[in-house]
Amino acid sequence: MRIGTCVRAVALAGLAACFTSEFKGGEVQIPAVTVMDIQGAGPLSPWVGQQVMTSGIVTVVSADGVQVWLQDPQGDEQPSTSDGILVNDGDFLKRRPAPQPGDLLRITAKVVEEQFGKALSKTTLTDVTHLDVLSQGNPLPEPFQITALPDESIQGAIEFWERLEGMLVAIEEGVVVGPTSRFGEFALLAQSNALPGSGYDPESQHLLLRSTGPNQVDYNPERLLVDDATAERPTVVRPGDHVADFVGVVDYTFDNWKLQPLHLTVEPQPLPPSPVSRRTAAASALSVVTFNLENLFDVKGSAGDDLKLTKLAQAIRLELSAPQILVVQEVENAEILERLATQVNTSTGAAYRAFSHKSSDPRGIEVGFLWDANRVELLEAYQLQGPEVEAAFSPSSASPGREPLVGIFQINGQTLTIIGNHFKSKIGDSPIFGLESLAGKPFSRPTELQRKAQAQAVRDFVNELLTQDPNALVLVAGDLNDFPFGEPGEGEDHPLAILEGFGDETPLTNLVNQVPEGQRFTYIYEGNAQVLDHLLVSPALLEHVAGVDILHFNASFPESLSANSTTPIRSSDHDPVVATFDF
Repeated sequence: MRIGTCVRAVALAGLAACFTSEFKGGEVQIPAVTVMDIQGAGPLSPWVGQQVMTSGIVTVVSADGVQVWLQDPQGDEQPSTSDGILVNDGDFLKRRPAPQPGDLLRITAKVVEEQFGKALSKTTLTDVTHLDVLSQGNPLPEPFQITALPDESIQGAIEFWERLEGMLVAIEEGVVVGPTSRFGEFALLAQSNALPGSGYDPESQHLLLRSTGPNQVDYNPERLLVDDATAERPTVVRPGDHVADFVGVVDYTFDNWKLQPLHLTVEPQPLPPSPVSRRTAAASALSVVTFNLENLFDVKGSAGDDLKLTKLAQAIRLELSAPQILVVQEVENAEILERLATQVNTSTGAAYRAFSHKSSDPRGIEVGFLWDANRVELLEAYQLQGPEVEAAFSPSSASPGREPLVGIFQINGQTLTIIGNHFKSKIGDSPIFGLESLAGKPFSRPTELQRKAQAQAVRDFVNELLTQDPNALVLVAGDLNDFPFGEPGEGEDHPLAILEGFGDETPLTNLVNQVPEGQRFTYIYEGNAQVLDHLLVSPALLEHVAGVDILHFNASFPESLSANSTTPIRSSDHDPVVATFDF
């Protein structure tokens, strides 16, 4: 093969006008274009599918060396076109010394739009055939200064980031609103977006996913997800920590815009002592807690099994103050739940007992009860059954799940019926930053149809109970995997509204709405603090409510603390909800 070039100029930002290769099969001309030409003014490259030659300064390299970000050092001063691009070709890059930031590269590669499902596409260079280092030690392009982002318009946020795809950006100061996850990511908010009334609560220092009207939701598109693909190790932070002098490159992976850091400065807070939880309600005759235990699996004899039980036992003793009844989710079987009860009993002198029932969930997780037999008596426990339950939860349903568990308890001469639940998750819904949002449409959420069916099955059972006894003490509890309000296009019959009741149905009251707004979250997903866990009570039980609290010792803390046996912090990824009752 003989290679020649038609050169117009090869300077720091110059490019060959063409790149001609002679193969046995004939001559192929490869166009020489700028990074801005490749990116184009829209979401898709005008050069997609073609082999091109371009050049740029290396700004950031992934820690594994298989991804390199290039940026034109001068740019075209057109805000509609990005000056940066990702080179993603591990097979080629690993066969040579890794490029370093400051290298000026000339590269021949294929332009592709990486796109999966309903996610946005990412303009990328791959199938590299030639790479030349023209010079080294060049200054990096000046990063684009991020001051404020669109704080409600998802479409506006997509357009904002699309113009910066692959480019260096800088944030002078930001506040962390989501802890470091098991994927090494954390959520950041630019200081100018950290304003009261925007979803950000300055007291709790969290970014709340909230309703802004009927079927209107602020999904907080101003969130900045900081990844760790370019770092040797993740930056471990939690909400309230401050980040200064951040410089990184704009990336799009797993349905989200992300920043791959070049450097940053963190001001972390010290870890608080236990108990972290703060309660507004005094002790009363009865405390009931709903608590997702996050994959309490029975792995006999494993260190991870013992660690999980130790942390959960600490959480029940120190953070939950040993409540009379716990409604739990994500339990593998009754045996592991009994081991947890034994461990709590050993440290507290209580007499906790356990009950769970095999479910239709493919992973084998179940709903369960823990109760202190010294203070409350379980009269009966069973799994909810019937045609509606089978249609919404069983293997014949759209997605087999966790059938509700019914427990009838007696305390101080009162009979309390609890329905424990774990509804279908939102896994399977379209991404917030996806093709539908780009087109200005509400992103589709097919999973909510099954949660509605599950909610209706539970509501029908509650109607039966309250028809038999309008004064029955009924509590619906659990991880319902949905918000206490409807989403765009959903209608008024969202799952929580179904449980609360319509028309002539006896209303149930969702107690999480009694928690102050800044504290109203049980889970943090990609920086959005949201309510997924709920307690709903019948009118007769509502009269006995003494207080409601969400105990924040899990969701706000980094995943790495789940391996720390000395603290109950991050014993799960959900914060429990506790209601106290006076009889």
